[in-house]
Amino acid sequence: MPGVDLMGQHGGELAAAYAGGFVSATGIMMAAGRWVWTKFGDKRIDELKTELAAVKAAREDDQRDYERQRERDRLEFNRILDRHADRIMVLEGLLIQAGGGLRQAMQAALSETNVRVTEVAHGAVKLEEEPKQ
Repeated sequence: MPGVDLMGQHGGELAAAYAGGFVSATGIMMAAGRWVWTKFGDKRIDELKTELAAVKAAREDDQRDYERQRERDRLEFNRILDRHADRIMVLEGLLIQAGGGLRQAMQAALSETNVRVTEVAHGAVKLEEEPKQ
């Protein structure tokens, strides 16, 4: 039906009234939103910034604690390793002093731990003495 005005004779006035109501309702909603945001939103953002700073500080504290614990563990490990090395030296000395076949076996074992065997080519090997620590 071409040319038929579906809004009737007051269609233009109705459209203008609708547009005016829409604009005023949008303005009221925007003003209310702005008031709510300034009243509550900025405070919440400040709270979130404070929480974020606390989380970052806690994370840094955890990292420092982890590094301190790791250093303590490293020192403890080195202390235990030194203690074991001392015990090994004492036990090697005792076994060497034992004499007989035990002494020969001990000397053979010590020489095996101090010599590095590397294959040069097709079954040929090279013996190298490892430096003492």
